[in-house]
Amino acid sequence: VVGLIAGYALWELIDRALGLKKEIDPDSSNPEMEKILEKFKPHMIGATFLGAGGGGFLLVVCQSPEDGRTARKALEKDPPNSLARFFDYDISSTGLEVTVC
Repeated sequence: VVGLIAGYALWELIDRALGLKKEIDPDSSNPEMEKILEKFKPHMIGATFLGAGGGGFLLVVCQSPEDGRTARKALEKDPPNSLARFFDYDISSTGLEVTVC
C-alpha cells in the first residue's frame, strides 16, 4: 500500500528527505553509503538515512517485492562491510502507540 500525502507518494517524500539531508549537510553521507545506494539504485524508488548518524540505518523503498528480494540477495552475497545487515520491520496500521511503564 502506497500512501499519499498532499499529492505525493510516500516514497517520493522519503527520497526527497534524503536529498534535503545531503543538501543541508553534505557530510550526512559518505562514499560507503553512496556505494550501497548505487547497488540498490536499479531496484529502488526511494531511500533515506534513519537514525542519528554515525552509521544508523538506510531505509530503501524498492519498486516491487521482487526488486526487494533481488537487491537483498545481492547485498547479502557481497556486503559493503562486516557490520552491514538487514532488519525486518512492519509499518504499524494503528499509528502512534504510547506505553507508560
